[in-house]
Amino acid sequence: MASGQSDNNKCPGCGQNTLFREFDCNTGETHDRCRACAYAASLTLRMDEENHPVRQVKAAYPINGSLVVASVNHAQKLVTFEAPVTGDMVKDDILHLLSENGKGVRGIYLKENGEYERLLYANDDFSLERDSSDGTSLFTVKKAVYDIHLLCPRPDGVTVTISPFSPADIERLSASGLNGPYIAKDHYLIQARNEAGAFDEVYLERRIAEEVSALYVVEHAVLSRQEDGSATLNIDLHPHYNSIERFPPKTINVEYITEIPGECKEIYRSLEDGRYYQRLPSPRESFARWVSCHGPKMGYMDKARIRANITFRHCSAVETVSWRRWNGNGAYDEQFHPGFRKGGGV
Repeated sequence: MASGQSDNNKCPGCGQNTLFREFDCNTGETHDRCRACAYAASLTLRMDEENHPVRQVKAAYPINGSLVVASVNHAQKLVTFEAPVTGDMVKDDILHLLSENGKGVRGIYLKENGEYERLLYANDDFSLERDSSDGTSLFTVKKAVYDIHLLCPRPDGVTVTISPFSPADIERLSASGLNGPYIAKDHYLIQARNEAGAFDEVYLERRIAEEVSALYVVEHAVLSRQEDGSATLNIDLHPHYNSIERFPPKTINVEYITEIPGECKEIYRSLEDGRYYQRLPSPRESFARWVSCHGPKMGYMDKARIRANITFRHCSAVETVSWRRWNGNGAYDEQFHPGFRKGGGV
């Protein structure tokens, strides 16, 4: 058993940089384990036979007739489309088959004894390769797909579940008029139930769930009761994205430079270091987005959105950036100054 520090060693369970990678020379499998929390108590990810969390970082399947592109309705156990993956195919051939419309969940499946197991991969990150040892054609998942499977009863009696969308979940979304496959591709299904039986679910972007950590989602899942007796689940992300510890307050004094005609973009320059910023005020809402940008030689092309707790000061006008679920980072409501461009005058 060989081991070493993982390339991406942030634990999706506790959020700490304590993930450790182990490679089993006997099985050829790679496992990531967290030495800080080990996904303790009732927190679990995908578990192996020894009850350790595992992460499959690469999978290769022989192209021997068992791989197919298919549309499967799992609820009705109905296959409405099926085409075999063959060794003479190229990646574009498979992408074309995946893009065609059809009833059921379209994907790449491992077909064994009449059962269809959908293969998971990140976006379109797969390839068709040939094994150098024996010439066997292989379908290879190049990029790790880390699926969080978590069931956590909290002390307050609320049980929170985080999981990928099952085929039945996707079909349920599609039946309600939503684009089930599209939602399932980039979101986790978050469900909460209390001891009184109140239940609700939300869809949370995979990027956000993995960035804030699974434990954060569990701790900040708020299941509230409405006037009509129904329950509403909300994941409060504000403490994470507006944290003063993570994003210390900072003030940047700026001067107005110009406006980009027809684009609602104002350009400012820092009085301290000469860096350029875009301010994009909304024509309808009390909101302005702040973005770093290049200088005039590159046409003030935008770069990255400004983080929370940054305050911009133009003469006597002040705007402070915060994060809100509605539109990400920006200056909202009381933090928004309608006369910022004029330095305080409206």
